[in-house]
Amino acid sequence: QGLGTQVTEAGGYVLKTLGDGLMALFGAPVAHGDDVERAATAGLAMQAWMSQFSAKVLAEHGVLLRIRVGINYGTVVAAP
Repeated sequence: QGLGTQVTEAGGYVLKTLGDGLMALFGAPVAHGDDVERAATAGLAMQAWMSQFSAKVLAEHGVLLRIRVGINYGTVVAAP
């Protein structure tokens, strides 16, 4: 279980992972009407998950981990 799980549990789709980051989509290919709220819920869940994971890493290795979450919303037009 990791950060991608938080996305899928909120109804999103992990589009790609970018090194130490990930890009997720909500509302594609099917819009739910509350996709902005789903994205915010996933972002908060990711922060909570990382807080718990970071506590373990800090205790075992002395390293504090943190993440940032950005949410961009609006109409998107995509073509193949």
